[in-house]
Amino acid sequence: MIQKTIKYILCATLFLLVSCNVDIPKDIIQPAELEALLYDYHLVQAMSTDAEGGEYKRRLYAGYVFGKHNVTKEHFDSSLMWYARNPKYLHSIYSSLYDRLDTEVALMTGERKLAKSEKDMLNRDTLDLWREERIMLLSSSPFMGRKAFAYEADSTFVVGDSVSFAATVHFVSPGNEPSSSAHIALVVEYKDNTSSSAGATITHDGCYTLEVPRNTTAAIKALSGHVYYMPGDSLTDERLLVGGLSLKRIHPAVTAED
Repeated sequence: MIQKTIKYILCATLFLLVSCNVDIPKDIIQPAELEALLYDYHLVQAMSTDAEGGEYKRRLYAGYVFGKHNVTKEHFDSSLMWYARNPKYLHSIYSSLYDRLDTEVALMTGERKLAKSEKDMLNRDTLDLWREERIMLLSSSPFMGRKAFAYEADSTFVVGDSVSFAATVHFVSPGNEPSSSAHIALVVEYKDNTSSSAGATITHDGCYTLEVPRNTTAAIKALSGHVYYMPGDSLTDERLLVGGLSLKRIHPAVTAED
């Protein structure tokens, strides 16, 4: 009975996503313009992650993007709110953004997609393991409030590897200050049945990175974690825009004696 109910809900949701056809208001950022804006926005957020004065640079770059596209933060947020209520359009925008952002982030971080030599790629000193969407909009919905991930380690992992998980978040709020928060977590399991974890509670926009120290005695067995949106005031229509997602495996430095 429960399985039938769940299937019915999922089918009904899918039907609404596919069949809903609402005209886009003229005062809302149009799809092509929003895609271009989101593309620039997440690129500059990724650029500011490793820059000195990260918080200042993040705000400066965001202001540059809004100015370039002739929109305000309020217009940006209100438009995202509308698209969140009309997921048919949002899905189309994200589908186009995924490949573009994945390619650009890979170039910016010195990575490249698996191409000529997959083995060579997997054995690089630093590898971004993230193979899912790099941008998403989380809400208070039970089906849309959490992004979880899990990866099994392969033969390219070695003893002493470290791991970092990064995400850029933007609270889409109708007010000046968001009432919501979010939590990000990273869990690393080792082959000796031990584990390490890192987590952070997020209450404002920014670029966040979690790092788990190296384990010099055991190799990594599996990686998992999440971005979890925690809505505050249930009467406030807020969302969490998440981008710049990366999960990096970093080999230990090779010494001269090695």
